Amino acid sequence: MTTFEQPQDAAAPVLLLDIDGVLLVMPEKNPGKCPGGGFVPAPPEYDGYTFYNPTHSAWLNKLVLRMDAYYLSSHRGNSHKDIGQYLELPELDWIDYWQYESSGQGKRIVAASERFPGRPVAWIDDDHDGAAFAWAEHRNADEAPTLVIKPDSEQGLNCHHIQEVERWLGGLSLLQ
Repeated sequence: MTTFEQPQDAAAPVLLLDIDGVLLVMPEKNPGKCPGGGFVPAPPEYDGYTFYNPTHSAWLNKLVLRMDAYYLSSHRGNSHKDIGQYLELPELDWIDYWQYESSGQGKRIVAASERFPGRPVAWIDDDHDGAAFAWAEHRNADEAPTLVIKPDSEQGLNCHHIQEVERWLGGLSLLQ
């Protein structure tokens, strides 16, 4: 396992990562066809229709040095086993959003709001809907810098998404 020290600072920016559709892709339009762009078949315990991108390792490990990173995914406590270990990521904490009564993205929004009040948050999730974008708009206006990124679930995370997070982080340093 890679040894990294996350910031663990109450003011450090937060990175929230979904897994399915972001780090693992399962092309529905062309099942079993690799989406390209660096993706390779996921390990054998997957169904043969799931792919991941080893390039994500360097990208995410670089961000983890600058941000407190968490999985906000249905993989819950299995997140590291399911993808983190293959990307050589440190064992990131995960956020249990299932305890909330809201539906859809609402559960994740409530969990992020309660866990990180006042902290800058960048959240990457292919399931973002209008509620997530409205939440980010509200936080940007009234609470803390917030970035939501919605990758195409058939293509997953790409370098443009990482560059967007890096630009956002650069903007945070200008605010200090």
